[in-house]
Amino acid sequence: MIELDVLDRNTFGDRQLRDEVLGLFRQQSLEVMARLEATTSATDWKISAHKLKGSALGIGAQTVAQLAAQVEQAFFSDNLSSRDAALAPLRRAVEATNREISGLLA
Repeated sequence: MIELDVLDRNTFGDRQLRDEVLGLFRQQSLEVMARLEATTSATDWKISAHKLKGSALGIGAQTVAQLAAQVEQAFFSDNLSSRDAALAPLRRAVEATNREISGLLA
């Protein structure tokens, strides 16, 4: 869920800016998730998760931010099933947030 009061505060109540920020989040979240799923670097993993956490906080997507913070602390280079298990809740939260964004932008 996006906390609309946070989003409105961070975009100064400007609907055009809000829509632009939401579109950027949607694009960036997909790119970051792809990087998290593909990386073999602990540094890239942490940077990507941290970037997603910050972006999520900016639009008021607290669940995505909390899950990204958890992912940021973990890295499973040698165990792909553990990596997938760690990313699954974040992936679902990003997908739900992006569906909500689609509704807001419609």
